[in-house]
Amino acid sequence: MFRDSLEDYAGYENVSCLLSSGHLMTAKWGDAIYLRGGHSLRFVRKGASMSFTKLTWGVKASFRSYVEAAGGSITVSDGAIRAEDGTFVFMAEPNSGLAIAADGSVSGAMRFKGTVSFEAHGGMLKTTLSQLGLEAAESGLVLTVLEGPMNKGRCAVAELGPVDVGTGGVTTINARITMDGMYQIADNYPPGTELDPVLLA
Repeated sequence: MFRDSLEDYAGYENVSCLLSSGHLMTAKWGDAIYLRGGHSLRFVRKGASMSFTKLTWGVKASFRSYVEAAGGSITVSDGAIRAEDGTFVFMAEPNSGLAIAADGSVSGAMRFKGTVSFEAHGGMLKTTLSQLGLEAAESGLVLTVLEGPMNKGRCAVAELGPVDVGTGGVTTINARITMDGMYQIADNYPPGTELDPVLLA
């Protein structure tokens, strides 16, 4: 479903977007892609717009398991929620948007409320991920956080793609850790390591 007038898409069965990764995201009329509120992930061509209100991410399942097995703690704050499956839910900040053009170029950014903190080994392991964001980069979409320990700037912790628009209004995006992400997340996973996928709904 798209919020623009049907006349804008007369004759089109699908509205497609070629991402920088080379993968094609296609939305069909009637697909379970929902438009809600003021948060938007937009297809720029003819103004078509997809929208979502939350981001779900588990960081890395094996990392969560390691922290808890070591007797450490995983805490959420600032509006983040921990789901039953152990992943973390972050609600979208209002009045932000990310646009993906038909040629794969990306612009804009989205921010999500919340903080998740990992601590173990008496504080020797301490990781804080706060104010997650989706942003445009030369390589395509990236996942950003406030850069620790001062939290004054932002850094990209994961490169994102490809994108899978699934049923039920959930979009799944694969994530791979970056060099900055390696330092932000326990300094244990080399760049390119697969992280948990990012889910948008």
